Amino acid sequence: GDKVKKSGKLIQRLPLGLNEIYYDSSAIDTVIVSVHGYGSLGYEWVYPLKSMAESKKKTFYYRWDWNQCPKKAAENLLLDLKTLLKNSSIIKHIIIFGHSYGGVITASLIDDKFGSMEIHSIAAPLSGHPRLENKCPEWPSFEDMKIINPFTQWRTKHKQDGAFKDLEIDPQNISVSGSSVVLLPDTLDGKRLGHNWSISWVINKYFKK
Repeated sequence: GDKVKKSGKLIQRLPLGLNEIYYDSSAIDTVIVSVHGYGSLGYEWVYPLKSMAESKKKTFYYRWDWNQCPKKAAENLLLDLKTLLKNSSIIKHIIIFGHSYGGVITASLIDDKFGSMEIHSIAAPLSGHPRLENKCPEWPSFEDMKIINPFTQWRTKHKQDGAFKDLEIDPQNISVSGSSVVLLPDTLDGKRLGHNWSISWVINKYFKK
């Protein structure tokens, strides 16, 4: 309701870069990083961030400029992750969840040799999106990438996803050799499972809630 939307606005007022979600964490050798999508209002991350923090793993919300093209945005994310590790040598593993356009950014790191990473894209237009490709013609060619880091694609039902349903071809449909693909169901708690609710379903599944 309104409280969740208010919390979402607070999230999106955080500064650009990595923002720690403070909680009584215990597994500080592993961190979770969440990356929002284009035009995010933040509310779709309220429940997932709470669940991530409650997993007792150090959790970060990554705010970034969605007007950037994928290559530049991915370079900035990687630079911030390297700084995080430099400042905290105890971190041994990073789990990254990227939603929508944010999933494109996180997927851009699947062939990077930096550290130990586990990468997830959620409802991400990996094969391209007309609005974004017009601005960024050099879209990442994920099909040609050689996976170094474990990569899972979490895909919504094409015609149920409000961001993709009007497109003739599902922009999530792409073959990335070595990746895992999970097709999300129709509903979550009796509600239509569309673009934004997809994050909550994935986090529930990942942490087996």
